[in-house]
Amino acid sequence: MATIRILPESDEWLASHKECFDAPVLKRAFEIHRHHDPQACSAVADWQAAKHDLELLPLAGIDETDRDVRVSACVADEGCGRDSVITLRVMPHHILAESGNRFSLLNLPCPVRTDKVRTRLEGDQLSVVVARMRPEAK
Repeated sequence: MATIRILPESDEWLASHKECFDAPVLKRAFEIHRHHDPQACSAVADWQAAKHDLELLPLAGIDETDRDVRVSACVADEGCGRDSVITLRVMPHHILAESGNRFSLLNLPCPVRTDKVRTRLEGDQLSVVVARMRPEAK
């Protein structure tokens, strides 16, 4: 069974590490581009196909309640092997899920607390519950 590792991060972390996630997509997009007629498909389509190929959580749903944000996701078949590690980088406005060379960036509907995260993985079904950030009392 896969292990889930949770790392609280700031929103600035994502901006400073963006190139780490663009590089594998660029490499895969180039591989896709080499295998078809360049006139038949645009670079944007190749980029989108590459992102789809590297998606760790291709089917993810996000729901919010008064207290928390809930993510339900199906982990990609090759993304979660028996002894693999799924790393969840939880930021106030995003969750980045990583495993091997696959990753998914989920945009959250409201700010969350990076220190209040619960997860469960059953088979290929991942559940993440993150407490909403409360507005500061006036």
